[in-house]
Amino acid sequence: MRSWLLAPTTLACLCCIAALPACPAPDDASVVAADERCSLGTIQEGGVLELIPGGEASTTIGFYNVDGTVPVTVELELVDVPGGWSATLEPRCRDGMPSASSESDCRLRFRIDPMPLSPERPVCEGACEKSYWLQDRGYVCARAVDVCITAPADVSTGATLRLSVVGTCDSASGLMPQERELAYEVVMVPAAKHSSRLVPAGVAIVGALLLGLMLRRIAKSHML
Repeated sequence: MRSWLLAPTTLACLCCIAALPACPAPDDASVVAADERCSLGTIQEGGVLELIPGGEASTTIGFYNVDGTVPVTVELELVDVPGGWSATLEPRCRDGMPSASSESDCRLRFRIDPMPLSPERPVCEGACEKSYWLQDRGYVCARAVDVCITAPADVSTGATLRLSVVGTCDSASGLMPQERELAYEVVMVPAAKHSSRLVPAGVAIVGALLLGLMLRRIAKSHML
């Protein structure tokens, strides 16, 4: 089953090829190999979130490097959080994050090595990664970071929160950093309306659990 994606985006920066007139001379120290590429892709699962006053919601961002040949250092920062609101960045794990900020949950720094694509949905290793489908390309085990947002208890209107993403190529290529911004629109929902939406979902979950128990019991009885 393909993972649902809202806004898959790839920011790619290719190095110069010696045959192009704009490229530096071969003896220039900034020249890099023709096969050296720097690439950072992001997958924003949800750009619009519904919250009740005082409520909390979370969504996930996937980061991948399938078109690059060198590692990329990624710097994330919550740059626009309205007063009274709370937002944090929570990596699925901190492996490979020696420079992760310990002073604030609003900033992270980690590295992404080049990674392969797979025609079949892979079993991603460890809690750091999550499987995503890239349209017309295949599956990738992207690095997953959760964004958690909490609304003030007395808020009545929604808000927009913004996250800065900067990718820097780990090489001597001298390439410019790849930058982009992810925005989250938070829509406020009355608590009563939100609760009415949860009732059918809760009934469905209980029904599914009961059905699962019945099926397991039937299977066990059949095998006996």
